[in-house]
Amino acid sequence: MSTSAERHSESICEQIVTAVADREGVDPLDLVPLYEAVGPEPRRSLFASASENVGRPSASHSFTYHGYEVTVDGDTVDISKQPERPDSELSSPR
Repeated sequence: MSTSAERHSESICEQIVTAVADREGVDPLDLVPLYEAVGPEPRRSLFASASENVGRPSASHSFTYHGYEVTVDGDTVDISKQPERPDSELSSPR
């Protein structure tokens, strides 16, 4: 799924939370807040105001949110479901 500038009225953060909630069939307020799920560097970029980024090249950031791989590149958001790992990969002793 890709979203971009067609949702100008929503921030990147709102786009991410809304898209994941839609895919999960839940209210966005039922999800863990995005700021709790994202590390400090991507969080600074995601929450920075547009005026702070004028004239700067956009950086691409990827992180996991509620079982989805999220990549933000400028004003484009890509969200894909993370593949589930078989139980054998989760608990096999090595």
